[in-house]
Amino acid sequence: MPNSSFAWGCKGWKLGCKNQWQEAIISLEKATNLSDIKSWIFLNLSIAYEHQGNYQAAIQIYKNFSQNHQNEIALFRLGTFLGRQQQWLLAKSFLEKAIKINPNYAEAYHNLGWVLLNIKNSHGEIQNLQAMESSYGQAMELYEQQNKLNLANSIKQAFQV
Repeated sequence: MPNSSFAWGCKGWKLGCKNQWQEAIISLEKATNLSDIKSWIFLNLSIAYEHQGNYQAAIQIYKNFSQNHQNEIALFRLGTFLGRQQQWLLAKSFLEKAIKINPNYAEAYHNLGWVLLNIKNSHGEIQNLQAMESSYGQAMELYEQQNKLNLANSIKQAFQV
């Protein structure tokens, strides 16, 4: 196999497709140590770490990657993971950046709604109910446009719209 980041990245991606995550990580890490590294290699390495349960490594790669590249997928995944760790304000920031890059990113609006649902004021109430409703509404509208009706319907059911 040629000693290129592309070749090692492809090998890692193929191993990941077979759920061979540890082997995928080894190949993808080799790819990141070579020259001319493509952005998809970092994204796939982070996803492989996610599947291995090494969330801190995945988050760190997403953070480093997001500082140098404006990639909505990395920003979305980072915002989602920070939300899972209940770092709501930081999660909100990254999801809003993903939406700014791609205003049609239904999943980012959906997760932003979830994050806003969890940002509470001192009385334990949703801090910005209007923004939360708007995010979920935008997600529902985009899901319908993208023919992801099961996701649109799940939001409708949750809010009984």
